[in-house]
Amino acid sequence: MAKIKELKKDIDYIINSIISDCFACVQLNSDKNSDKVYEIINSATEKKTELISKIYKAPFDNKSENRKYFKALQSELIEFADTCFENLSKLIVVKK
Repeated sequence: MAKIKELKKDIDYIINSIISDCFACVQLNSDKNSDKVYEIINSATEKKTELISKIYKAPFDNKSENRKYFKALQSELIEFADTCFENLSKLIVVKK
């Protein structure tokens, strides 16, 4: 069960990092793209809820199935975070 606890902490940490970076982007670039940044925040919170609920729906019968299931959840989290950070970096306006 320690792995499940670590996965929950990873989900929490990564999603909170996405959200805090989004808020920093809104503060630095307050006039542009704030609606799109808030969409990223909404999708991140929805993804967090989805992943946590998937943890509780895990097939706890077989260890090998559990490993594959949680590995898939972990890779889903990483892919989602990558796309969020890529989308956020496209929205950042560089001032010269």
